[in-house]
Amino acid sequence: MKIANGGDRMCRGKKVIVPGDGSSLCVITHNFDFAKGLVGLLAREQAIDHAFHITSDEAMCLGQWYQITAEAAGSEPRLLHIPNDFITVCIPEARGSLLGDKSASVVFDNTKIKRFVLSYCATIPFTLAIRRTNCLVRRRPVAEAGRCGSRYSLGQADRGL
Repeated sequence: MKIANGGDRMCRGKKVIVPGDGSSLCVITHNFDFAKGLVGLLAREQAIDHAFHITSDEAMCLGQWYQITAEAAGSEPRLLHIPNDFITVCIPEARGSLLGDKSASVVFDNTKIKRFVLSYCATIPFTLAIRRTNCLVRRRPVAEAGRCGSRYSLGQADRGL
């Protein structure tokens, strides 16, 4: 059993599972921003043998991420908060992600990447990234970002929610 695609479910007015109470802080980094940091590190021999966080400085709680995702899909979020422990009993393969990433606030210090790659700065905010993604997934022109309709449904199973 998998948790269905949240954006698609929101677009269709369905409930979306939010692990825990949705208050954990987390960071989502656009792949273009990550690539800028990685390419900058690959060009620097001094970066060998170092570990880096390459993330955005934009941190929000899970509830905010879901709200922004729903707005990008042109809908109101119908969130169903379920305790992480209960989800992992029902979906054991979700244990690592839920009891790690989504049960505690995680914000990274980007000082080191910025010291090694002076030009590094994450520039694509989640609000823009999720609108772009919504358009790409639904194969719509960017001008339609935020609109939603059943003809754009991805066909994910409702999983009884």
